[in-house]
Amino acid sequence: MPRGRKRPPQDSVDSILLAISRRDNIDPDTLSHYFDRLDEEWTDGARDKVLHLLRTHDAAAHAAAILILSELATEFDLEELEDLVADPTVSDMAKLTLAPILKEMDSEMADDGLIEYLNDPEAAMQQMQMRLLEMIGQSEMGVESILEDILSMPLERRLGFINWLGNSHDPRAANLLIPLLENQTSKIVIAVIDALEQLGEIASDQTIPALNYLIAHTANRQVKQYARTALGRLTMQSAPGTGDSTEKRTQPQQLQFHEARVSHLDGVGSQMIMLSWRRPDGLLKGVNVLYQDQWGIKDCYGTDEMDPDRWMELVSDMNDQGFGSFRVPLEFGRALIAEARAVNKRTRRKLPIAYAI
Repeated sequence: MPRGRKRPPQDSVDSILLAISRRDNIDPDTLSHYFDRLDEEWTDGARDKVLHLLRTHDAAAHAAAILILSELATEFDLEELEDLVADPTVSDMAKLTLAPILKEMDSEMADDGLIEYLNDPEAAMQQMQMRLLEMIGQSEMGVESILEDILSMPLERRLGFINWLGNSHDPRAANLLIPLLENQTSKIVIAVIDALEQLGEIASDQTIPALNYLIAHTANRQVKQYARTALGRLTMQSAPGTGDSTEKRTQPQQLQFHEARVSHLDGVGSQMIMLSWRRPDGLLKGVNVLYQDQWGIKDCYGTDEMDPDRWMELVSDMNDQGFGSFRVPLEFGRALIAEARAVNKRTRRKLPIAYAI
C-alpha cells in the first residue's frame, strides 16, 4: 500500500479524468490523490489520455486537461504539446487554452507564435475573449488570474485589450477594468476610464463609485479631471428616465457581514486583517490583508466560498502559529485597511492585484 495515502490507488486513469472533467466540489485531498495517480501513470498512457481531452469539443474536458497539465506537465512534455498545437484537426480553442502552459515552458509557440497555427484566428480570439468574460463572472480568482496576464502584456496589446473590454457591452467587463485603475500609468488609467465610459449605464452601479473613489484619491491632475468628465457623462446617462435599460440594471448583491478579526502586531510590525461575509447559500466570502507598518498592504488574498467551520479552523491555525487574533467591528477593520493603503501611497509600494479586485 503506498505511503501516506488514505485509500489504495485503485482509481483508473479514465475514472479520474471523468471525475475531474465533471468536477464541481472535489476536495483538495482527493484532487491531490488524483494528481498522484496520474503522475504514476504519466508516461504509461495517462499523458496521452489527458492530451486526448483537448481533441474533443467539450469545454469541461479542455478545462480538466489544462488543470492537469498545469500541475504535472514538464519540459519533457513540450514536444507533445507543440505537436498538438501544430495538428490542424485540433480546435483553435483547445490550442489557445494551452497558451499559458507553453509560455511557462518558454515555447516558441507561445503568444504570437501560436497565431499561425490557428485555423480562424479572429473567430478563435473572439471566442476566447468571451470565455474570459464568463470566467470573470464566476469568481474573483478568475479575475486575478486574468489581471496577472494583462499586466504582463506589452503596452500596446494591453491597451487593445482594455479597448475590447469597453466595446464588449458586457457589465462583467467592469470587474476587470476597475482594478486597473489602481497602480497603473496615467496612459493605462485614462484608457480604462474610456472603456468604463464606453460600457455606459449597463455597468454604472460599479463604474460611478469607482470613478468617485479615483477622483478622491488620485494625485494626478490630468487623471482626476478626465475621471470627473467621464463621471459627469455617466451620471447623466444613468439618471432615472434617461434610458430604457435603467430599470433593467441589476444591483450588486449585498452580502451579510459575518466577522472581522485582527491579529496582534508582531515583532516586525506585521498584522493580519480578516474580513468575511455570509453568502445566501450559507458559505462565507472572505478576504485577508497583510499590513506591514513600513510597507502598507503587503499581501492580500480572498476566497469566494468557504465553509464557516473552515473559517474557524483558519483562526485556530493562526493562533497555533503565533498569530493570535481578536474580533473587531467591521468599521475598525476597514479603517485599518485604509490606514495601510495610505502607507502604500506614502512609500510608493504597489498594491497586490488581489487587493485592487
